[in-house]
Amino acid sequence: MKTTHYNQLQKDKSINVLDVLAHLLYHWKWFALSILVFGSYYYYQYAKSPFIYRSAETIIIKTPMNTPRTARISRTNEAYNSISVASEILQLKSKELMRQTVTRIGAEMSYSVAAGLRRNELYTASPIKVSVPHTKPEDSFSFTVTPVGGTAVLLSNWSHGEATLEVKATLGKPVNTPLGQVTVQSALTPGKALPEQEIKVEKFALERMVNYFISTITITQMEEDASLLQVVAEDTNPLRATALIGEMINVYNEVALQDKNQIGVNTANFIRERLAIIEQELGSVESNIENLRTQNQGMDASTVGTAYFEDSRLYQAERSKVEKPISTLRR
Repeated sequence: MKTTHYNQLQKDKSINVLDVLAHLLYHWKWFALSILVFGSYYYYQYAKSPFIYRSAETIIIKTPMNTPRTARISRTNEAYNSISVASEILQLKSKELMRQTVTRIGAEMSYSVAAGLRRNELYTASPIKVSVPHTKPEDSFSFTVTPVGGTAVLLSNWSHGEATLEVKATLGKPVNTPLGQVTVQSALTPGKALPEQEIKVEKFALERMVNYFISTITITQMEEDASLLQVVAEDTNPLRATALIGEMINVYNEVALQDKNQIGVNTANFIRERLAIIEQELGSVESNIENLRTQNQGMDASTVGTAYFEDSRLYQAERSKVEKPISTLRR
């Protein structure tokens, strides 16, 4: 009897797969709803996230062991005839270098258009260019430019001032706005009409863009003890990523050349200062020689020395003549 009761308990504890499936099927609506909700959320996040493009370039830091014709970067330590690759990587990612790079390529200005839920960065492909004079590097703002046919555009959605204010402007002519004077110009070939599409214009603070691009730049040494570096930039526009790397290298080379020129200038200044001191010392010597000539009635030092030597010899001869009779008398 006890054995039969134990077997019955074991059967009760066993899992019936069919019962589990029946239970899950009974609540299929909740599973379908969960899949729909989380799938929709994922698609929404994907649809509004901008595409990220990757641009890479391999560069070589020029050293005495490299082939000069293949070098994109030329930085050598002439004192020790060697370089520190780690130090060069830190200089490439310095804020001052990135600040000049961002300013040169105009990366603090953004032109974007809507593509569904996503916004696409246009960069140099933008059909318009906006100029806002008297802005400071730390300023930031945004507004929308909408072509309304011909050479007219409508400016709206201001981030500063009255957001609902609409200002109509003519291409190439400044107009007063909540941001001050704004000039919108066409970047298309003459005679070509602007596409009727809203373009969002954004100006970011320079330091914000510097920090952003530094965070998206990756510089790695390709092999241990090698001067080959791989620079990778990630951005929402492939043209801007490529321009960033190219201009960053150009700025780096210019800074290196400025450093070398400054060393040359400092060396020239040092030599000039030493020559000035030597000229002063030579001038003092010339003055002493001139004083000596004056004291010796215009005769130079060599003439005075020769005359003194002749007088000394004459004096010795006369002394010998006088001493000879004295010596004879003493005998």
